Amino acid sequence: MNEVIVIFGKRGSGKTTLAKKLLLGRKRLFIFDTLREYKVGLVTDDIHRASEFLLEHEHSIFRISYSPEIEDKRAFNYVCELIYTLKNVTFLIEEVDNYCSALMIPETFSKIIRYGRHQDISIIATSRRTAEVPRLLTSQATDFFIFSHHEPRDLDYFSHLFNPGISEKIRNLKTLQYLHLKPESKKEEVKQVRFK
Repeated sequence: MNEVIVIFGKRGSGKTTLAKKLLLGRKRLFIFDTLREYKVGLVTDDIHRASEFLLEHEHSIFRISYSPEIEDKRAFNYVCELIYTLKNVTFLIEEVDNYCSALMIPETFSKIIRYGRHQDISIIATSRRTAEVPRLLTSQATDFFIFSHHEPRDLDYFSHLFNPGISEKIRNLKTLQYLHLKPESKKEEVKQVRFK
């Protein structure tokens, strides 16, 4: 099933640890590893090696952890084009706000968000702030995982999306706690990141 998962939290809040847990059991996986925190499958900073490996395994199991230069928007566009040609794949983007913003989104990434469900492309994206990611991404999210926030604009966003009381719940989350929100069902659940 196609998922669009967005994880928000300050640095050191547990976003990457949670993202790694969400990857468990996924067999076809491309990680755009901005901060070089993943050691899953082929680990490379060579875009040509990553794309060759992907094309060699496009009809089988693959796991790639590709680490670009930070804010390398050309590499991000190129990878998005590759991902869009695949079926049944999970595309994880660490710190997605390095490659797009609330006002700008590359057309290649926009296409994955809008039409990727037809190819069963799931997205997992992490970011520090809600205000810095495209509304297209958040509007299509099936799941939000939110760690503690205190910035009023971020809290207001979730108050508008869910209910006015949600901002206080987010503000009061303890270290490594997160709120799991499902927009379709309005379901809320507080959980804690576990390291084992």
